[in-house]
Amino acid sequence: MTGNRYKALLIILLGGTLLSCSLFTGSRNAPEAPPVIRYVNLKFIYDYFINKSRDAQEIARKKEKVIESIQSLERRMKDPKEKTAEVELAHQRQKYLYEVLEKQESEHMQKISQRIKRVLNDLSENMEIDYIFNIGDEVIYAKKKYDITEQVIREVIDLGTRSEPVSR
Repeated sequence: MTGNRYKALLIILLGGTLLSCSLFTGSRNAPEAPPVIRYVNLKFIYDYFINKSRDAQEIARKKEKVIESIQSLERRMKDPKEKTAEVELAHQRQKYLYEVLEKQESEHMQKISQRIKRVLNDLSENMEIDYIFNIGDEVIYAKKKYDITEQVIREVIDLGTRSEPVSR
């Protein structure tokens, strides 16, 4: 029976060794925490800031007037009686003005985008968020408690007031 005791003792020692090894390596193989996922509604955020921006509204008004002017000049250019060098020159000027306004609008949107991106990066770090999805793209369903759209708007507003020059 000493052989059986010897085998039992060997099995117990071997089992203990395997168990202790698995405890030490368990920290490396431990499951990771699930990723932290939030979502925003970027269309809502952009619309909010465009509607709040006097510059964006002014550019939009100017673009509407220029479009109306271009359409009017194009109608005049179709009429053989009206088609003159003066009308064509006015048409070219309006098209150029439209391009300038498009560029201004694009630059304004880029500023808004940069602020939103900065806020999203800051929020993802501060809240330890792994993924932020745009609700308008691929998210089919998400609980409202994971929506950070309003928080992003507040942070962008706050960022805007911090970055505006102080008048003296």
